[in-house]
Amino acid sequence: MFFCLADYLIPILVPRIFGSNKWTTEQQQSSHEICSNLVKTRRRAVGWWKRLFTLKEEKPKMYFMTEIVSLAAVAWVGQQVHNLLLTYLIVTSLLLLPGLNRHGIISKYIGMAKREINKLFKRKEMKNEILDKIISKGFTGVLCEENIDNCDPDPCHHGQCQDGIDSYTCICSPGYMGTICSDQVDECYSNPCLNDGRCIDLVNGYQCNCQPGTSGQSL
Repeated sequence: MFFCLADYLIPILVPRIFGSNKWTTEQQQSSHEICSNLVKTRRRAVGWWKRLFTLKEEKPKMYFMTEIVSLAAVAWVGQQVHNLLLTYLIVTSLLLLPGLNRHGIISKYIGMAKREINKLFKRKEMKNEILDKIISKGFTGVLCEENIDNCDPDPCHHGQCQDGIDSYTCICSPGYMGTICSDQVDECYSNPCLNDGRCIDLVNGYQCNCQPGTSGQSL
C-alpha cells in the first residue's frame, strides 16, 4: 500500500516541490521503474513468506531442516566475524530441546538408535550361534580340522564306544542293550523254563530252578 501511494503521489508532489520544468519524462519513467521494482520485491518477499508457512504446515520436517540450515548458515557467517558458532549451536540446541521432546522427535531417533544397537547385538549373537553350531557338529580347532572325540568321557556303561562325527555308537557287551548299554537283557522275558520252573536272569544267560522231579536247563 505504501509503495502504491508513493507511485501515485510522487509524480504529483515532485513537480510542485522541484518545479515542473525540472521533472522530465525520463525522470518520471525512472521513478516508475523504481517503484515497480520495489512492488515486485515486496510481492516476492510476501510470496516466500507464505511459502515458508505453507511448508511448515504441510511438511514440518522439511521446514525444520530448512530452519536449521538457515540458522547454521547465519551462525557460520557470524563465526567468520567472531568465533561464536559453537556457542550459538549449543544455545540453539538447548532452545530446540523442549519442542523436539514435545513432538516426539527425540524419542523417535533415540528409539531408532536403540533398534540399530539391538540389531548389532543380534548379529553378534547369530555369529556366535553359528560358530557354536559349527563346533557342535563334531569339529574343533582354528580351521575346524579336528574331530571332537565324543567317546571322551566314555558314555557306554557296558560296551565299547565307537566315535563318529558329532555322534557315537555303543557296541554293547553280551547281555546288555540300549543306546549307552545301560539296560541288561532280560533272558527270562520269554519264560524259557518249562514245567513251572523258576527263571533266574543272569548276565547274557539264565538259570532255571526246577521243580522236584524235573531237571535240565529249561525243564
